[in-house]
Amino acid sequence: MLDIVIYAVKLTSQIGAQGPAKMFAYLVFSGLVLTRLRQPVGRLTADEQKLEGEFRYVNSRLITNRYVHMVLVAIVYQSFTYTCSWFNSAGDTVLWDENVD
Repeated sequence: MLDIVIYAVKLTSQIGAQGPAKMFAYLVFSGLVLTRLRQPVGRLTADEQKLEGEFRYVNSRLITNRYVHMVLVAIVYQSFTYTCSWFNSAGDTVLWDENVD
């Protein structure tokens, strides 16, 4: 901070008070403009992150439910084939042939 004060004093003594005043005015003006421009972008970034989080959540739920669905289908298929083979071995009636597509 001391170096900024020394720089401002030396600059004022060399070119007058208008130089540091204009630099300070430019600093304040550009800070205000950038702050006004950054606010909507910040809101959009927050919305984007929220939507990406929801997407990841739904995607993980889909993957989990797909896995559970595949397991249930495999269990039902295995039970069905076992039941049909048991009925097929019990008598002459063929309920379901495993070799037919």
